[in-house]
Order: sequence, then structure tokens, then C-alpha cells
Amino acid sequence: MSDESAMRGVLSFPFPIWTVALASTVKAKGLVVEAFGKYGSKQTGSFFPLFTNNEMAIEFLRDYDAPIGVLPLALKTPKALRKLLLQLEKSGIQNVGLDISKEKKKPKGTATGRWYPIRKFISGMPPDPQNN
Repeated sequence: MSDESAMRGVLSFPFPIWTVALASTVKAKGLVVEAFGKYGSKQTGSFFPLFTNNEMAIEFLRDYDAPIGVLPLALKTPKALRKLLLQLEKSGIQNVGLDISKEKKKPKGTATGRWYPIRKFISGMPPDPQNN
């Protein structure tokens, strides 16, 4: 995947797609911005982490010493993901990080994965199944 493919609306990834969230907030309020942590650096800007499988989400939690109660969360449909990304964009999140992990052979804190401006990612997402 590249930014170019995202601009053409051809991002392809399986659902469910995973992220990490504060479980108690999701349970109490649903998929609201405050359930999701703030991630970012000077290199990446603020980003929302997404993972193509649960194992990568768990690894991210371990690598970044997530607080107690932050757990993997499956987003089961493009519609649910799109709605959440639009909320996150409004709150100031700049990018989506797909399959982010710490690079083991590089300096501490270096992340690897695929990065997309959030607006391009939203535009490149697959349509909702009912719209096909």
C-alpha cells in the first residue's frame, strides 16, 4: 500500500481491523475519541494505530508500555472504522499508522509500519458492504 493507492480509493485490508483502546471507556461510552490514547512523535505527528491482526495490536501494547486497561479492540466494518476516523480527524489526529511496531535493530523508539495522512486514509478506504 502507498499514499498513491490511498488517494485512488483502493486501500485493501481485512476486517476486522484492530486498534487499542481503554476498555472501560469503550464499555461505558462506546467508540468515542477519549477511549483512544494519544500517540505520536516529531517524525510521525499524531497518529491513530491500526493493525491487520490482533497479535500486532498486542505487540504494540507491549512495545509501548500501554497503561493497564488499554486492550486490543476489533473494528468489524468499514463503516465503524470510517466513523471513528472522522471523529479522530476532528479532534486533531493527523495520521493513521498501519501495523506499527518498534524497529528492533534501530535506535530506541524508532517505529516501523505504514503511515498515511488521515484524510487520505479515509478517502482510500473500501466502501461499506451495503454500498457495493
